[in-house]
Amino acid sequence: MSDEPSITPIKTISPVWLVPIVAALIALALAYKTWREHGPTIEISFSKAEGIEPKRTKIRYKDVVVGTVKAIRVSNDLNRVIATAELAPEFSQHLTDNTKFWIVAPRISINGISGLNTLLSGVYIEMDIGEKGSSQTRFEGLDEAPRVLSNAKGRSITLLSQTLGSLDRGSPVLYKQIRVGEVTGYRLNVENSLVEISIFIEAPFDQLVQSNSNFWNVSGVNVELTANGINAQVESLNSLLAGGIAFSNVGSSDDITSNTETFYLAPNYKSVTEADFASGYRYQLLFKEQSVRGLSIDAPVEYYGIRVGKVSKIRLLRDEDETPYIKVDINLYPSRFGFDNEISTTEFTHFLEGLFYKGFRAQLKSASLITGALIIDLVKTEEQDTIKLSGKVPQLPTTSSNVERITQQISALATKIDKIPVDSIGKNLNNSLKEFNTLLSELNDRQFAKSAGLSAANVEAASQKLDGLLTKAGQTLNKVDTLLGSMENSIAPDSELYYELLQAIKSIGESADSVRTFTDELNRHPQSLILGKEAR
Repeated sequence: MSDEPSITPIKTISPVWLVPIVAALIALALAYKTWREHGPTIEISFSKAEGIEPKRTKIRYKDVVVGTVKAIRVSNDLNRVIATAELAPEFSQHLTDNTKFWIVAPRISINGISGLNTLLSGVYIEMDIGEKGSSQTRFEGLDEAPRVLSNAKGRSITLLSQTLGSLDRGSPVLYKQIRVGEVTGYRLNVENSLVEISIFIEAPFDQLVQSNSNFWNVSGVNVELTANGINAQVESLNSLLAGGIAFSNVGSSDDITSNTETFYLAPNYKSVTEADFASGYRYQLLFKEQSVRGLSIDAPVEYYGIRVGKVSKIRLLRDEDETPYIKVDINLYPSRFGFDNEISTTEFTHFLEGLFYKGFRAQLKSASLITGALIIDLVKTEEQDTIKLSGKVPQLPTTSSNVERITQQISALATKIDKIPVDSIGKNLNNSLKEFNTLLSELNDRQFAKSAGLSAANVEAASQKLDGLLTKAGQTLNKVDTLLGSMENSIAPDSELYYELLQAIKSIGESADSVRTFTDELNRHPQSLILGKEAR
């Protein structure tokens, strides 16, 4: 047996196999790179497409393009439109159940105009990341943009109201007529039949909301006919058009409310100012043979001019004799009398008994002669008697009013004024003015001047006659002086005759001076005899 060497083949990999291996690695690298570059693919369903176009409509976050819509189709149930989009890779970790998408398009509403930038750039989809949550790739788009974004700083508050009024999403929230927030949404709570209104107060104004804050509706124009007349209040032009909410703080408080705090929304500011009317006690008033025309629900009940209650119900009843009378229910509030709200009904009724024992009675009183409104006034009378208030709804004593007497007097005065023949007087006055106008037209300037010239000539002639008279009077005085000179030797200076003669001469001299002054005045101003002396 010959010794032949054994040959064992060496197992090696053929270089040929290196080519597909390298190709596979390159493909995986390219696939990974492609996956990293393209980012996640998501689906967003909308109620309608509203201008979305594949490969053209962009997805934006804070006005930065972060994705593009790749395709669009209708859902299987034909109720929704599904847009398939591709986002940037860095947004894969932010796609959670709190992420929101909505379509931005031009919109005009009562709250303003939005989406004008899309007129040039086209419709796009806005994205809001929101808080952290579970990861997902399918989303349901919003029909409209959320009022508050996830990165907004401030506080969300819920208000409870009986009605929504004219409030809407975007209605302003005002503090001292300055916009500090807005209404973000509302819904009807079926369990308590109240409207829950969500508002957002922006920072740093959210610190103004405290535990003692009061909110009220300022939508539209608040017009109210009261005993004092017509009151109209408008908070702002924006609230007039889109509604609004205002709030303020009562007193001082350092207790800042939490984000989940709930407040009640008052219908108007009057309800806020009457917060101390929160708890009151009911009483009744009976009025017989008295008209309550002008008395309305919520009419004030006053005590020394201070509002201490209001009318809650008015009704017409009949007694056993079928005689009609009017029963008025009122609510009196202890806090308005200086008591705290914790006073019991018995204690407050005892206070009223002492008040009525002193002579106070409930009386109908006119609050305005223009509007004819009536109020209930607690007035002091001469009546003093022990009043016992009892029963489920105690009846308070009343006294007659002079409202009807005043009304009758006003009516009688109006009747007398109506009987004045105003038309006849006006007609006669008009005729008189026409006749006077005719007379004035006849007295032209030329005739008046001619008459004035004649009068001045007459005055001049009279003045000349007076000058002659004064000349003769002077001659007479000279003769008298000569006579006195001759008599001086025969009449003693201390005799009575001498004194009387001196007085007579003095009087004659004064008369002559007066006449001279008169003539001089006529010479200078002859027209004064007709027209009178001008004031200087």
